Amino acid sequence: MNFHTFRIRFLHAGVLLFALLLLLLPRQEAQAASKGSIYLKEKKVTMIQCEHHRLKLKGAVSSAVKWSSSDLSVAEVSSTGRVHALKSGRCRITATYKKKKYVCKVTVRELALSETSVCLVRGRQVKLSFNSRYASKASWKSTNPKVASVDETGRVQAITSGSCEIQGRWRGVTLSCALEVLSTSKDNLEKSYSADEKNYGKIVLAGSSSLDLWNSSPQAFEPYEIINMAMGGTRTTQWLGWYESLIVRYRPSAVVVYVGANDLNSARTVGELNMSNTISLLKKLKRDLGDVPIFYVGICPCYCRKGAWSVIRTSNTMVQQYCSLTKNVYYLDLPSAVCLADGTPNPEYFLSDLLHPNAKGYEIWKQVVAGAVKKELDKRAEAAEDAVS
Repeated sequence: MNFHTFRIRFLHAGVLLFALLLLLLPRQEAQAASKGSIYLKEKKVTMIQCEHHRLKLKGAVSSAVKWSSSDLSVAEVSSTGRVHALKSGRCRITATYKKKKYVCKVTVRELALSETSVCLVRGRQVKLSFNSRYASKASWKSTNPKVASVDETGRVQAITSGSCEIQGRWRGVTLSCALEVLSTSKDNLEKSYSADEKNYGKIVLAGSSSLDLWNSSPQAFEPYEIINMAMGGTRTTQWLGWYESLIVRYRPSAVVVYVGANDLNSARTVGELNMSNTISLLKKLKRDLGDVPIFYVGICPCYCRKGAWSVIRTSNTMVQQYCSLTKNVYYLDLPSAVCLADGTPNPEYFLSDLLHPNAKGYEIWKQVVAGAVKKELDKRAEAAEDAVS
């Protein structure tokens, strides 16, 4: 037998084997059915309105299965077992095969947004979502983009005082969240962030305008959540009176403090007083929060306060010394990251007011501040896991 003849016979044998398998598969399926191994893979299913779910009758010839719903207003089912949830309620999806019925009980829950009404302070964010894990491709709209914007993921950015609705649409259903945007004040911050389990255990930001205006801070600290309690123009002495109500009562997992920039001028005694007040604030936080990590962000020099640069350096140095000697209190050397080699502020990182960070400046904040906080919290989480194991 030559090679050509052998190859032809081999191919013929392969074709015959494949044809035999095709004939045997339906027969094996029928044999399995005859042995009573036909069953619904799921006998109970919970769905969210607008979701789809495929039911399968195992061991049956799929083309011979008839599907039906006991309540077509709650859920409908296709000829292939694909269930479509329509409204909240309960029904039974039945698969009929060879005169025998197989039932799956279906519970449909109402489609809902994570929030139906939200109160935000200007510059703060909230993330809205549907209660279905399949609704990641929902579309979002603000009825007044001047008051608040919303991106394609449902993240809302409060812009200015006012009211509007944030609308989410998924598979033909539109739901709304009423939004009120408030001006920045102590009372409004407390109103915006309720002191309960919803906000316990987050990272609290506290201080003056550079933190207040850090609109991208929620993204910078991900996957950790934050509460931004900062207010522009505030002084250290104010935070000595506010720290319990605006920081401690939220039972934070970490605290970021940026205070002192509004307390300084060219007088050395003012710098020493600011340092003393700052250390007093850090001591109070440590006393009340125990092992919670506290991060003090060094005061950044800026051109509009050029006369205070030497005082700023003195204050930062003294606070840094305190932090280095105190457990769970950390000094973050942001000034070195935003200054040139000669110690002067790099204008590339500041707005035209030469006072507040611009977008590039906040990228440095993200690296230095958020990076350090997340690193410490990650380390603590790993230590806790190792202790359990």
